[in-house]
This record gives sequence, structure tokens and C-alpha cells, in this order.
Amino acid sequence: QMAMQLTWYRMHKTFVLTYEAATTRMFYEGRTETIRPVSEFSCQFARCFDDPLVSPEEKKDLLSKAIQYQEKSKFEAMRGQGFDRHLFGLYLLAKYFNLDPFPKFLSGNPFAYLLSTSQTPVSVTKGWSEERTGEAGGFGTVVQEGYGVAYLIVGEDKLTFSIHSSKSFSETDSQKFAETLTRSLNDMKALFKSP
Repeated sequence: QMAMQLTWYRMHKTFVLTYEAATTRMFYEGRTETIRPVSEFSCQFARCFDDPLVSPEEKKDLLSKAIQYQEKSKFEAMRGQGFDRHLFGLYLLAKYFNLDPFPKFLSGNPFAYLLSTSQTPVSVTKGWSEERTGEAGGFGTVVQEGYGVAYLIVGEDKLTFSIHSSKSFSETDSQKFAETLTRSLNDMKALFKSP
């Protein structure tokens, strides 16, 4: 997830509302909740990563903090402590009842995720052969100007990404995203190999 945040920042020099799916299947008829991986820590990590004045140790520390925050958000969402589905319900009710004035905190499209992501759980891919990694499917864009990224971890040394964007929107380019993501992943790997 942090490699995708770094990729987006490298491409756009901004941060965006990002969707990451969390399962709520521990609840009767539970489906998903939203993990919000963007935090002050992920932003600090992405901003400093290409800065030669920031030490490798500081970059590693910021990455660790970003991952810890994302993990905390994930487990809160899985335990039913997320808030996006509640906000979405309020948004739908406000639209349905034509509330006037429309609640400010729901105005615009608060669910326009420019980066929409989903991971196939490691428990599902355990023991998969390399040939099976194409069976994981994909994850489409939520909005025309965004990306949909499905990813899976197979074993200890393989990551597979399925990247989708709209050809009708000139600002998105799945190939460029893939190339930048590959560079981000390789740079992050090199960071941990540095002395």
C-alpha cells in the first residue's frame, strides 16, 4: 500500500483519497469496510523518499509508522469500527430525502476514490504456483479520473498487480502507473539493502 502511495505522489505530487478494502466477514452478512491508508505518516514518507538529505534510517522509520497506522486502520475496520459505510448510508439518505441544505460534510462526492485498491488475502494465495497468479482478477476504477489496483502477495518473493484506468481520461495511464510502481517497489527494496 505504501508503494502505491509513493507511486501516486511521484506521478502527481499530491495525495488523494484512497480506498482499500477490509473484510467484515466476522459479522453476520458482513462484507467490506474502508481502510484509509493515507495518513500524516504515509504523506511524510512519500514526501521525503526522494530527498537525498533525509537519511535511510529516517525513511525506514517513516515507512514503519505509515504501515503501523495503516494496520491499525485495517484492524479497526475489520472489527466494525470503520466509518465509511456509515457516512455512505447518511449520504444516500440525504440524497433520497433531498435534504436542503445538504449536509456540508457530505457535499461533493466524498466517495470519489482516485486510488481504489484491494488485496487478495495471503491465506487465499498460500501455495499458489506462479501460473495461478493471473486468476486473482482485477479491481476497476471508482471514478473515471482514477485507478483501480488489485494486488496479491504470493509466497515470500512475488507480488502481482492488476492496474486499471480509463482510456477515455487522458490524465490516467496504467502503463505509466505500473512503471512508476515498479520503480517505487525497487527503490523501497534498495532502501532496506542500504547500510
